[in-house]
Amino acid sequence: MDSINNNYATIIRNEFYKYLSFWKWYLLSVIIFISMSFIFLRYTHNVYKSTAKIKMLDKNKDQLLMPTAQNIFNNNQINLENEIEIIKSYPILKKVVDELNLTYNFYSSGEIMTTRLVKFPFNFVHKSLYNPLNEKIEYNIKFTEENILIEYNDKTVKFTGHSTIKQNHDLPFDCSWDIDNIINNSYTSFTLELIPEKIFIEELKKNLSVSVLGKKSEIISINYISENPKYSENIINSLIRSFNDDGVNDRQLVHQRTISFVNERFFDLSVQLDSIETKKQKYKLENNFIDIESNSSISLELNSKYNEELFYNENQIILSEMLLVAYEENDYDLLPANILLDNNSVNELTNEYNDLVLKRRNLSLNLGENNTTLKNIDINLNQIKSNIISSVKSYILQLNKRKQQLSNLNSKFNLDLNKIPEKEKVLRAIERNQIIQEKLFLYLLQKREEAEVNYAITEPTVKVVEYAISENKPHYPNRSIIYFLSLVFAFVFPSTIIYLILLFDTKIHSRHDLENKNLNIVGEIPFFDLPETEKVFTNPDDRSIISESFRMLMSNVRYLLKNDTKSNVILVTSSIKGEGKTLNALNLALSFSSVGKKVLLLGCDLRNPQLHKYFNYDKNVPGLVDYLVDNKTEWKKNILHPFVSQNLDILLSGPLPPNPLNLINNGNIDILLKDARKTYDHIIIDSAPTLLVADTQSLISKSDILIFITRCNVTEKDVLSHISKVSEESETNVGVVLNGVGQKNSYGYSYGYRYGYGYNYKYSYNYGYGYGYSSDDEKS
Repeated sequence: MDSINNNYATIIRNEFYKYLSFWKWYLLSVIIFISMSFIFLRYTHNVYKSTAKIKMLDKNKDQLLMPTAQNIFNNNQINLENEIEIIKSYPILKKVVDELNLTYNFYSSGEIMTTRLVKFPFNFVHKSLYNPLNEKIEYNIKFTEENILIEYNDKTVKFTGHSTIKQNHDLPFDCSWDIDNIINNSYTSFTLELIPEKIFIEELKKNLSVSVLGKKSEIISINYISENPKYSENIINSLIRSFNDDGVNDRQLVHQRTISFVNERFFDLSVQLDSIETKKQKYKLENNFIDIESNSSISLELNSKYNEELFYNENQIILSEMLLVAYEENDYDLLPANILLDNNSVNELTNEYNDLVLKRRNLSLNLGENNTTLKNIDINLNQIKSNIISSVKSYILQLNKRKQQLSNLNSKFNLDLNKIPEKEKVLRAIERNQIIQEKLFLYLLQKREEAEVNYAITEPTVKVVEYAISENKPHYPNRSIIYFLSLVFAFVFPSTIIYLILLFDTKIHSRHDLENKNLNIVGEIPFFDLPETEKVFTNPDDRSIISESFRMLMSNVRYLLKNDTKSNVILVTSSIKGEGKTLNALNLALSFSSVGKKVLLLGCDLRNPQLHKYFNYDKNVPGLVDYLVDNKTEWKKNILHPFVSQNLDILLSGPLPPNPLNLINNGNIDILLKDARKTYDHIIIDSAPTLLVADTQSLISKSDILIFITRCNVTEKDVLSHISKVSEESETNVGVVLNGVGQKNSYGYSYGYRYGYGYNYKYSYNYGYGYGYSSDDEKS
């Protein structure tokens, strides 16, 4: 487990340092994104959020009625969702727009930004809200020390002085300003935006947020966002007033309908009472009735009791018939309530009918007549109305039956009163009718007074918990979040680019790439930005980075040497051209010679020799090719000593042959190596790249050590699979050198190398092939 954790830690550390190498990119990205955020915040308006809270009150609560068991145990059933829709309805918002005159929008104009104002700092009077184009119109008003310039619809109107009053123009407003205020004010340019009412209300709906504070709460939160907090507060407070007034008006309509109903019935009752009084007066005069003697008998007492009940019964019949007429004539209008008809079913249906009528009125303001919701409400209203009429008729039938029963009982007691003169009974009948009409008249008069009092003291619909208050800090933009996000993007953006670069990058860049293939790394050679000749390790006593790196390479190569051989053949190759194979072979040879080892450096790259350029020799001097063509040639005579060290012998490849592979495989090089092993401690072969030609494949079996040279930012990662395959299939010890470590611009750096490995024939040898050739120099 610890090993796994260490591996993960190593991987993370390597990835961190890999991205850290691009620190300049990150620094530039941070500067750019922070600058963009600063500019954005500098030229972006601060937007403030204003909030108000209101509590909905029960609209069905009657101020004058005493609390009953039904009212005490009945939970408040306020539908807050409906109330929210009413708050945001077109009629309510129209009242707000009309109250605050919001179709006129005021702005102060700066060089870059415009700022919303609640009103202009100068005298401004609007004359008309008429907008013939039914679209937004902008008026740019500019005050100078001499005049006023107003631009709109590609027109410019110039006014003499600093007032438009009493000057001919067709503008929907007048304005004026004192010269002292113009000089002292920081803003002298303003914008007036005239917006059609319908368009502005639609925008107001979008920007207005109304919500319930909690599931069980009766408090509604109203929010509005604007650049100017005072502007938002005015809108919210006006909205609360308009909504409350609308609710109060709805409740007053019910009381007003009751008052109107009673007033309509007063006239009929007054006429009937006058008629009864006249009839009674006439009857008394005709029959000489001055007073009615009281009857103390039990029959009269019982008769009086049933008469009272009969009076009440007939009173209910008359009241029911009057209400029935009103119900049948009603067409989606409010019904008279609180008449105290002694029938709970009728009273409850009447209240339910009035609630639906109010709801229909509110919804019809925003919805069409063909809307499904309105149609459903109409169906419910018709059904409730039908139920009310049916209930009243049923109640009248019950009253009539009771009346019949009471009449029968009354007739029974009237038999006991047969001694009373018939004329006196007629008079009592007249008086009874008079009493019924008087009681009904007084009852209606009482209900009218109650309705008028309720109308006068109608409670508000809402309780304002908190009027509009604006936040001190801007709601948008949030500076901390924007700067934080800019920093996040400042790292994410370059990281994404770097990740994509690394994802599609197929080059070797570090030791880690070699370790992933389990290759035996024998050395890492730093990148030196020096001329080619200065990269050669010529001074044995040198303590530079170049010398120390190749001494380290020499020490590591020693571990690969076979102890059972007298001399060791070290084959230095690379996968492709341009990886520094020749320079590494030369410096490795110089490293061994600097410690007293006898070393032969053999230039075996017969197709594209590069060794000669490090000591300014002609590449066509006699060398290895001469011996490979004819093994009778003395190869030791062609050995060169271009350096101070006498322990290093160099045999160049010589003239370019037409058939390098045949020369290497003709057996002469085996004779040369066998002979050289007797004299030299180490034989280092500078061979051709393994992936481009087959020459090196023939030399691997002849070597004790095979050293592959790879180069940062040049060698493809796919080449490592080839090296790994050679290492597994070959009996020769294989080591890998990473060249060019620490080079700047490691990713995307261009060396100008190509993978082509061709040559042109110039020089000719007469040994049966008839070809000669030359090659471009290799860059190490």
